Amino acid sequence: MSTPSPTPPRPPMMGLVGVAVLFILVILVGTFLYQGHSGSSSETPHQPQQQVIESPPPPPPSACGYFLLPPIFQKWQLEQRTKQIGCPIMSDGNASVSPKGTVGRWLRLVAWDNTGKYLIMATNGPFAQNVFLVQGCFIKLYDQFGGTGSSLGFPTSDEYEVPGGLEQNFEGGRLYWDATTRQCHVVQP
Repeated sequence: MSTPSPTPPRPPMMGLVGVAVLFILVILVGTFLYQGHSGSSSETPHQPQQQVIESPPPPPPSACGYFLLPPIFQKWQLEQRTKQIGCPIMSDGNASVSPKGTVGRWLRLVAWDNTGKYLIMATNGPFAQNVFLVQGCFIKLYDQFGGTGSSLGFPTSDEYEVPGGLEQNFEGGRLYWDATTRQCHVVQP
């Protein structure tokens, strides 16, 4: 007698839950492919993705080939129109910290009168972003004291006329030019 051959095992039937899971996976994969892998449902496959290209920032203003911060450049342009000041001999640089904690930038200009000129701007404090011109005998005395790092600190005004001469205000005092003696003096507060 022969024995009946064994029947191959049948795979288990996929239940209703298995069919539902498979259906959801097919829908999710199809949606993902339809959206172009972007994850955004607002795009269609016929619309190319928009690419935002930012333009580079404009270069800083140039004065005689030197790049300057905009407030310093604007003051330089103004002074060129109204006074005889020359070109910068450097790009603006960090100024020494004043005794009052003020920090800022400075720029040396070509000296037509053999004394030189500075444009100085505080970047903090009550005179932040204001640029002042220091020139003539004021610049010699200011340099002797140590500039922005001295007890005079940063300028707080341009020079201005007073009876008998000129003055310029600084954080720690004033400089006075006597028209009679043609000498500059420090006036402490």
